[in-house]
Amino acid sequence: MEKQFISNGETSVEITKFLLCVDKENNELYVLHREFPACLIYVEQTKTPINFVVFDLYEEDQKKSTEVLTSDYFKKELREYFISQSVSENLN
Repeated sequence: MEKQFISNGETSVEITKFLLCVDKENNELYVLHREFPACLIYVEQTKTPINFVVFDLYEEDQKKSTEVLTSDYFKKELREYFISQSVSENLN
């Protein structure tokens, strides 16, 4: 599959299934999952290891969404994405 990018005219970012969202004002982290099931995931930084909590779900099929979100595959993908971003980005 060909990579797709979004640009603001000065920089461009690859469109991926996950997007790390930083709320600097409140010192919070979120991960937006842009494929099925579309959801906003809160990163609980006060827990060790870090815990992910589905903050908002944008799908009508709750049962199917829950099956995907609780699957080992989804959890692994989310964890790997978060680790890759934590290592390569300065989140402060």
